[in-house]
Amino acid sequence: MLKTVAEIADKCGVSRVAIYKRINDTMKEELKPFVVKKENVTHLLPEGVELIEQSFANKQDIKGENESTDSDTSVSSDSKEILERLNRLESEYIDTLKQELKRKNEQLEKKDELLQNFQVIVRQNQERIAELEGEVQKQSWWEKLKWW
Repeated sequence: MLKTVAEIADKCGVSRVAIYKRINDTMKEELKPFVVKKENVTHLLPEGVELIEQSFANKQDIKGENESTDSDTSVSSDSKEILERLNRLESEYIDTLKQELKRKNEQLEKKDELLQNFQVIVRQNQERIAELEGEVQKQSWWEKLKWW
């Protein structure tokens, strides 16, 4: 009974790409008599399926697959390194933003203190002005003329 590449991949627990790689590269000559193409879908005869299953079961080091595994490992280690760098940069950036926020909060607190002090001074000046205006009004018109 013919099986598709997807069915074989599911059965072996690998990707379809890994199956195609064995069919087209690493086991091409061995599998050639067992490969059947129907309507652009690749099928394998039971003998070919058995060969592929054995190769995955034995974990044979087939030429070309080690290269992809090594490159996958290096890619994954490169990815991990890049992720670590990104995480480190992100945490440094967050720390910088926290420091800036702290400085801004301190500046706002100082501004609030200055504003309160200014308001106190304005109130005191208003009271002084009111007192002085009251004194001027209390003076008689005759005392006002003395100044002239």
